[in-house]
Amino acid sequence: MKAQEKVGFLTSKIQREGGVFGVPSILEPYRYNVTAKCLMPSRISRIDANHLKRRMEEDPTLGIAIMKKLALIYFNRLNELRAGVVNFFKMLPSKTA
Repeated sequence: MKAQEKVGFLTSKIQREGGVFGVPSILEPYRYNVTAKCLMPSRISRIDANHLKRRMEEDPTLGIAIMKKLALIYFNRLNELRAGVVNFFKMLPSKTA
C-alpha cells in the first residue's frame, strides 16, 4: 500500500471460499489501493463497484446486510493484524538493563 510517498508491505491471507478483497472500491473515498495475488488455482468473481453501490442505495436492507458483513470482515482482519504485530514484537530480543 502506498502512503505518503513510501511503499510498505502488509499482507493478508484469504484462505477460504467466499473470501473478499477489493472492498475499498465501495467505501469512501472509493479508491482501491491494494493488490491481490493468488498463490494457488482460484476462481474469482468480480462485482462492479458502481453497480453494487447503486443496488445498495436502491435496497437499503441489502445495503445494511452488506455493510454489516464488511464491518465483521474488517474487524476480524484488524484483530489478525494486531495479533501479528504482537507476535512480531515477541520475536525481537528484549533489552534488559
